[in-house]
Amino acid sequence: MPYWNATCNHRWNKTSETLFKIFQLVVLYILISTVVDTFMSNSLEIVLGSLNMSDHISYTLVYSSYIIPNAFIRIANVLYATDLTEIIVSVSSLGGQFEGKIGSGIIFIIFGLLSIPILSFALYEILRDDVNSFLCANLTSYLFPSTSVIPVHVFLDFVSYTGVMHAYLFMGVFGILILNIFERLVKSFEKNHLQKLIWTGQGAPTSNGFVQSLEQLTKEAFALKHTMDNYSKIAGVYFLALLYHAAANWFRFLNHVTNGNKVSFLVNSMALNIFSIVAIGYLAFFGNYLSKRAYKIKEKLLAANVLIGSPQPRSDATFYKITQVSTWILTWEWKLSAFEMWDVNHVVISTVFSAILPCMILIFQLRISESTGK
Repeated sequence: MPYWNATCNHRWNKTSETLFKIFQLVVLYILISTVVDTFMSNSLEIVLGSLNMSDHISYTLVYSSYIIPNAFIRIANVLYATDLTEIIVSVSSLGGQFEGKIGSGIIFIIFGLLSIPILSFALYEILRDDVNSFLCANLTSYLFPSTSVIPVHVFLDFVSYTGVMHAYLFMGVFGILILNIFERLVKSFEKNHLQKLIWTGQGAPTSNGFVQSLEQLTKEAFALKHTMDNYSKIAGVYFLALLYHAAANWFRFLNHVTNGNKVSFLVNSMALNIFSIVAIGYLAFFGNYLSKRAYKIKEKLLAANVLIGSPQPRSDATFYKITQVSTWILTWEWKLSAFEMWDVNHVVISTVFSAILPCMILIFQLRISESTGK
């Protein structure tokens, strides 16, 4: 019976994973085909009802915030579906063994949870305006019947923003939970193993219970390190998606401030405007918090490691096992990075601003020239 249950669970997990991948690929296909169909079947002048180049650039940038971030998220979900499952299972298992208060990191979890109602309200505003714009624009489509154009684009908006919500939740919630487990594991190692060496000063205890607890903690440390590596890999892709989504939506607000005429599909959502500005700071501070907090945890372990001293006698195998585990944990480098291209910290804020500012200036100058030429 245990073998049967294990086999059934394995098959169910594989089936669920396969269905999850298929769903992500189907969504990605609809996403890309809808974009290609929209721009191949209609000119920007027809879509927007405007001949201004500034409106075309603004719309392209804002529309890309639906496509590019979601493509990143969906592709990551397909490539790392197994890793996502392992992270959930490992955090659930290790979280039960190393329970404790989350502490200052709770603010990042709260932000991740708040992103759902805020983005849901922004999605409602966008859907309402897009439906009205579609009714007025009378767009054509080669791939879909004319009666299906609006439902397909509504689905596009919905999956785009639900993907972004998923990414915010994953990064904030699992990042802080894993960091909390790491801190609790280090504290447990220090209290139950390193401290006993410091107190005795005569080598490590050799009781079976002590040795078994050390072996168990070593296994949990291996599982946690694997989980941390998987998280960093997936969160790096999600970070790029969320950063692009937040930055591209700044041009939605720029259009509202600098353009006196209403442009189709460029609804101004104050909830989304404020959220996009705050999100840049959130991502930067979150990445900085993860790396700094992990470094401080290792600093405390290093301080305890220094106090151990040398064992008597030198042949103490348990002592060397403890120091090996301690040294190994001290070599862990856990940080949030974008494909190992750069680390996520406070510098992200100035980098994003310096990248967006020239494009904003270009659009603003185009608006001035277009209004002057009329």
